[in-house]
Amino acid sequence: MNSGRSFGVPAIFAIALGAAGSSIYFILGVVAGYSLGLTPIVFLAAAVFFVLSMMTYVEGNALHPERGGASTFARSTSCGASSPAGRSCSTTCW
Repeated sequence: MNSGRSFGVPAIFAIALGAAGSSIYFILGVVAGYSLGLTPIVFLAAAVFFVLSMMTYVEGNALHPERGGASTFARSTSCGASSPAGRSCSTTCW
């Protein structure tokens, strides 16, 4: 029995966007409070780490164009399930 009370895709998107937007403003205040006037430097350092992380994902996607993200990268470097833990792989696994 459908009571007609449900959220559609636009409503769920609006809720998620509102939650993400409010958390960004909240964390800006927290960072500004702890960084003691060095907020721009803190955000520049965070941007450097973000760019390095982004470049890692771009390189991983170039090597492994199939879908799956980080799990695909981890699976391709684990040298298979039969590899004993602690053994270093001397060959390229992918």
